[in-house]
Amino acid sequence: MENFYKITKNQADLIGRFEYAPHQMLDPFVGEQEDGTYLISEKMYELLKNRDEIKQIDFSKCELIEKTKLKTKEKL
Repeated sequence: MENFYKITKNQADLIGRFEYAPHQMLDPFVGEQEDGTYLISEKMYELLKNRDEIKQIDFSKCELIEKTKLKTKEKL
């Protein structure tokens, strides 16, 4: 089962969008949830946890939720 860390808009702003490999980008603003939070997959966190952008956030304090519990906000 895939899991995701929920982060706030402020945390997403701190991380920002960045390219971590050629043609590979992390964009925490994709998949906004109905409650206004954003997501970083647990796999992506493990891959990028040593990057300065990710180190700014204490992920041990972020809620970890299963993919089946996601409530993605619909785009208008």
